[in-house]
Amino acid sequence: MDIQHANKDDMPRVYEEKGEHVEQNEMHAHDGEVGRRASINQYEVTARLHKINYWGKGYILLYLSCLLVYFNSTMKGYDGSLMASLNVLPEYQDYFNLGGAASATSIVFAVFQIGQIAASFFFWPMDIFGRKMVLFVCSLMVMVSIIIQGTAKDISVFIGARFLGAFFSTIASVTSVVYLVEVAPPLHRGAVAGTFNTLYYCGALIASFSSYGASLHHGGTNAAWKIPVYLQLMCPLIVAAFVFFVPESPRWLIMKGRREEAKNIIIKYHANGDASHPAVDVELHEIEESITPDHKEGTKPWVIALDFRKLFTTRSRRYRAFLAGFMGWAGEFSGANIASYYLPVMARKVGITDTTTLLLLTSMYFVVCWIFAIAGANLHDKFGRRKLLSISMFCLSIIFAVMAAMTATYEKTGSKASSYTMLTFIFLFGIVFSFAWTPMQPVYPAEVLENQMRARGIAFFGFNAGLAGFINTIAGQVALDNISYNFYTFYAILDFLLFIVIYFFFVETKKRTMEELESVFAAKNPRKASKTMTVVS
Repeated sequence: MDIQHANKDDMPRVYEEKGEHVEQNEMHAHDGEVGRRASINQYEVTARLHKINYWGKGYILLYLSCLLVYFNSTMKGYDGSLMASLNVLPEYQDYFNLGGAASATSIVFAVFQIGQIAASFFFWPMDIFGRKMVLFVCSLMVMVSIIIQGTAKDISVFIGARFLGAFFSTIASVTSVVYLVEVAPPLHRGAVAGTFNTLYYCGALIASFSSYGASLHHGGTNAAWKIPVYLQLMCPLIVAAFVFFVPESPRWLIMKGRREEAKNIIIKYHANGDASHPAVDVELHEIEESITPDHKEGTKPWVIALDFRKLFTTRSRRYRAFLAGFMGWAGEFSGANIASYYLPVMARKVGITDTTTLLLLTSMYFVVCWIFAIAGANLHDKFGRRKLLSISMFCLSIIFAVMAAMTATYEKTGSKASSYTMLTFIFLFGIVFSFAWTPMQPVYPAEVLENQMRARGIAFFGFNAGLAGFINTIAGQVALDNISYNFYTFYAILDFLLFIVIYFFFVETKKRTMEELESVFAAKNPRKASKTMTVVS
């Protein structure tokens, strides 16, 4: 049977003939969990029966809206990576009288994670004021923090401004992911959300190249470090100027009782202006079913977001919360922020000391990472999350073991071959991590968390990621200065332990709706169930 010419009554049979499984009782399900599952499966069937032009006028406008929101990832990438380049500049070190002190450097770096931790308790304003308003206010506050950084006279003011920027850029980043998931085409949510996080490297790239250019042309003056700082204004300025031209989240509008506005947005952007398209009503139903009882009862959003007890009320929820929290720790303790923040320091350990060369290496590192992050975002749906996350972590363990050996050899012999091999494996680390972990860090926690716990779960993930990043960063340079190659040995062992946990406990979410994962987590062994249960293609 041709799926394009089947009628609605044939939908279950169409799927069966294609080797897919959507049972009749799921298409006409009762209230509750199964009903929500039927809604989502029905949307997929409806979209296939009634073709949607994903390059129609409405979708082009939607993609442009997503592009604007992507600037928030670029903004956070710039802010989060700038210090790796500034720390190399003698002009910056001299201005704040740092003298290369490891403790001062670690605090300046770690304050970014402190801002992330604090921000994890303030994601709830997006449910009160709307996604667009939060993005606008955060953009303004990030610009304020940048101006304070550029005019700071002492390091304490600079650190305070860094905290302010990290706090608001983190809220903007999380709000952006939520917004993109809610406005993206329902069948393309994974790709849209995964692509967002890859733009972090775009910001890191701009930060490193601007530092390189400023050092090259303004070396010896304060402009060498102030120009890269002020260039941070670019992304938040663009977002603040145009964010009110993008559509509001239909889900937020429905939460606020503004159903007609939500419907008009779905018609314009998801049906290319065709109000009679069947997918419009199906998607509206899906959104309405996803609104949690907490929201329906009018519970204050900040109470919902901060009541972490509900993450642990059942065995299934505890397993989900474990995966979300562990994803935060594993992403940071894999060694990724050490490689991005302290790449120049690591390079110096093997004899590469020229400032221009170090800045160029940092820039090249982010170029390579960005390329492979984009590739990974488009291949996770093909190879699967669990497989890529586990294999990559095993590879990172081996990479750190080689880095430890090369650093030890260089320290004993001064071998140029060891120096170049070490540099190669730093880049190889970035390639592996960016391909497997960068696209999935914000997506996998959202996938494993059910609707009723997603707001709390994302806050829980953000808190754990920020805390892990803070510990990792504050100890990073001190450890590099004091234990040398054993620092890499530590990460080699740690990454192997992380690989074991991922292999035995992570579930596969590829090609599963959020509701289909209910049966996976209800199983005695969710990891095993995720590998054996039939999925909807």
